[in-house]
Amino acid sequence: MQNSQIVLIMSAKCFCPDVLGIFYRQIIQLAKYWGIKTINVVRRAEQIEELRLLGADEVICSTTEGETLK
Repeated sequence: MQNSQIVLIMSAKCFCPDVLGIFYRQIIQLAKYWGIKTINVVRRAEQIEELRLLGADEVICSTTEGETLK
C-alpha cells in the first residue's frame, strides 16, 4: 500500500467478535503507522472515541434506522 491510499474498515457480525475486533484495531494502527488514511464504519456510537484514540482518521456510526453520525 502507498501513503496516498485509503482503507475502508466496516464492522461486521461474526462468531468471534473479540478476535475480529482485535484484527480491526491492528489494521487501524498499522495504517496509521504507514501513513494510510482509514475510514471506519461501526455499529455503536461508543466505539467512535476508542477508534479515534487508536488513530482512525474518520469514524462513522451507522444506526439501525439507516442514519449516520460522525
